[in-house]
Order: sequence, then C-alpha cells, then structure tokens
Amino acid sequence: MTREKLQELPKDEIIEILLAVLDILKQQAEKIAELESRLNQNSKNSSKPPSSDGFNKPQSLRERSMKKPGGQKGHKGNGLKIEREPDNVIEVQPIECPECTQGLINQPMFHSNTKYVYDVEIKVVLNKYEIQETICPNCGVTVVGQPPEDCKGTINYSSMIRALSIVMTNYGNVSIDKTHKILNDLLGVPISSGTVKNIQSQFAQKTVSTIEEIKQKLHESPVLNVDETGARVAGSTQWMHVVSNSKYTLVSVHKKRGKEGSEASGVLTGYTGTLVHDCWKPYFGFDECKHALCCAHLLRELNALIEKGFAWAMDMKALLLEMKSVVERYKSNEKEALSRYYREKFQVRYAQIINNAKATTPISETRKKSKAENLIKRLEEYYTEIILFSIDFDVPFDNNQAERDIRNLKVKQKVSGCFRTEDGAKEYTNTASVIGTAVKCKQSVLNIVNGLFNGLKFDFI
Repeated sequence: MTREKLQELPKDEIIEILLAVLDILKQQAEKIAELESRLNQNSKNSSKPPSSDGFNKPQSLRERSMKKPGGQKGHKGNGLKIEREPDNVIEVQPIECPECTQGLINQPMFHSNTKYVYDVEIKVVLNKYEIQETICPNCGVTVVGQPPEDCKGTINYSSMIRALSIVMTNYGNVSIDKTHKILNDLLGVPISSGTVKNIQSQFAQKTVSTIEEIKQKLHESPVLNVDETGARVAGSTQWMHVVSNSKYTLVSVHKKRGKEGSEASGVLTGYTGTLVHDCWKPYFGFDECKHALCCAHLLRELNALIEKGFAWAMDMKALLLEMKSVVERYKSNEKEALSRYYREKFQVRYAQIINNAKATTPISETRKKSKAENLIKRLEEYYTEIILFSIDFDVPFDNNQAERDIRNLKVKQKVSGCFRTEDGAKEYTNTASVIGTAVKCKQSVLNIVNGLFNGLKFDFI
C-alpha cells in the first residue's frame, strides 16, 4: 500500500492496520527469540549431550574451586600396584663412567631403583581333535568319542576367542566388521563377520539366568536410577530403558517410551523404594514408590533462564548447590540427617525464591506457557521430590548414574549405527547389562564373559 492510499484512509482504519502490524511484529519477535534460544542450547543449559556442543565447549556445571589440579596436600596416594611376581628379573648395570669412560664391569654394584615393564606375548594354539570310534565288544554298538562342547563344527573357536570378540564389540564398541579384521590381524585367526555376529547371539543366551538375578537385586534396592533413550531398531525408533544403582545395571529395549516400556524390564512393577529420574511423567505412574528428581537437570534449565536475565533463577541455583554442599559435608562427617536449623533455613529460602519468581516472571498471554513459567510450576509442585536428597541421604543429588549407564549405548550407535533386528537389540541389552554390572563390581569383563561361555556362575551378584 502506497503513502497516498494510506493518507486517504479513515483514522480508525489506519489504527486497525497498525495494530495488526504490531501484532505480527510481536509474533515474529517471539519466534525469533525461540529460535535463538534453540541455537544457544548446549549441555550446560539443556538436556542436550556434551557431544553436541562441537568446538564451543560450555563451562561445566561444577562450580570452580580455588584448589590446584592434582592430589591435594595430605591426600593418600593410590598409585598402581604390582599384584604378581615378575616372570623375569633383569639386572641393569652401568658399563662405564660417563665422566672419564672408566670401565665399571668388575666394580661392586649396589641396588639403586626398581622399575617394571608390562609386556604381552600373543600365542595362538590350534588344537586338532581326531574323533575316534570303536565297537563295544559286549553288544556290538559303535561308540564315537565326544569332543568338548565348543567343538561342534569343523572349524571352531575357543571360549577365550569368543569372549574377546564380545569384549571388543559390546564393551569396546568396535563394529562387527572391524572386530573380525582385528582378530585376523592381531591373532591370525580366520574368523568371519558372520561368525562374530553368531557369537554375540550365543553369549546373549548364556546371560539369561544372570539377568534374572540382576533384576531381583535391583527390585530389592532401596534407591534406583532410571532413564531412557531412543535407538533405531529394525528401521523404526524404539527405546532403551535403563534401571540401575551403584552395583547393578539392567538395560532393556521396548517399542514404547512410557510406563509400558519401563515395566517391561521386569523391575519397577511393585517397586517400593525411591525412584530417581528426570521428571518424565510416566515414571510417576509407579505410585508404590517414592520419587526423587534429578537436580542436575534443574540446574541446566536454571542456567538457560540465567542467560535470559532471570535473577530468581540465579538464587535457586545457588540454593540447590548450597544444599548439595551441606549434605556432602554431613555425609563426610558420617551424619544421617540435616540439623533442624538447615532444614528450616532451606525450606524458607525455597519458598521465598518461588514467590519472587512468580512476582517477577511475565505471564504469557496465550495458553502456551514460557519455559520460565513451566519451571516455576515444576519447582513448586515437586518440592518434596526435588529436596528429597537432603532428607534421605541414600538418595543422590542427580540422576547421573543412569545417564552414565546408558551412555555406552550412544557410543555404540555412533560407531555401528542402528540395530538391524529386534533380536539383535535384545542381545545387545542383555550383554550390556552383564558387562555394566561386572564393571561396577570391579570384575574382569573378559573373565566374566569367558566364564559364562564355559557355563560358570560368577558370584558378582
């Protein structure tokens, strides 16, 4: 519309046009702000993983201390220890004096220092089984000798080689194709990628009884960490669910992300302890247990609001970190609960910050609430679940345990891509559960896997 036409319009019509333009500009400004907010998201102010940060690494959520790097004064060292007798003892004697070149071979020697060098000798043994048969002199029946269980085909692989392939693919996250190439190069063992895949299926079947024991131990645990993440399985998105604590890990796969998928693990139905999670609504469907929310997630959301200038978010962040610090100090002094002074102090400050947040946060004019409004509502509604770590010292401040236990899956996906079949995904979750539990129990993953291949039962449960 030209200036001349605008000048011909009535005043009321011009006002309506201006109001419409202002409304459009407001909507565009809100959209731009939302898009800028998405662009500025990173692992510090959202739930995005650190790997998505690229080269612009954000500052850690941890508050910077004034301590120097490394062990602190008075810290008891924990260097590597030699836990076996050396196979060879080699004396290193000086040959000549570096100053005057005088020979020192026949001079008296005194022990000065001891150093160790770990080495490895790779030796592949090929065992040939010649199956013999004979005729029973009593009844005339032909009897054939029975080779070991792992000697079924013409070409076979020992439990140790099979265990090594499991460790490489499921613990080291090496692809199946590269695993068969490495075994060829490293050991000179002619093994195909198809055989490596079959070995994974064989091992998954060996884990069934161990998985059931892990489920039972987790169901009896007073505190559990839970989380879930998406994965491509057979061409569609399915969900990997993790239930864990400091000693046991259980990973399962299901087509649903919600309560149905979580229940399928066989642990949470009827659970009566405390469930630590990131406030994903379906977890509250398990109403026989207590709930604790991950404060690390809250800190990230508070950081996002701090960047937008919300002063109350800085106050809430400071309060949560102070509560964490006080709880850690009480734990280090072997106390089981906070004093009445701290409980009342934290409760009053929490309420003051919520009231201040309500008073200073703009109210949305539409049904869609802002992130600040949603966070305020969550902080108020789930107060008990948020501060539970300060009431029950067995409850952690965050849900990092579950996130660590599920992180290996994301690495696996980056290396190997998707799971081509549902059976392959289930085999991976069973193996990941056993390996994760073995690591937490400080057991050799290779020995655990090799033992299960041989039908042994390890007492790491």
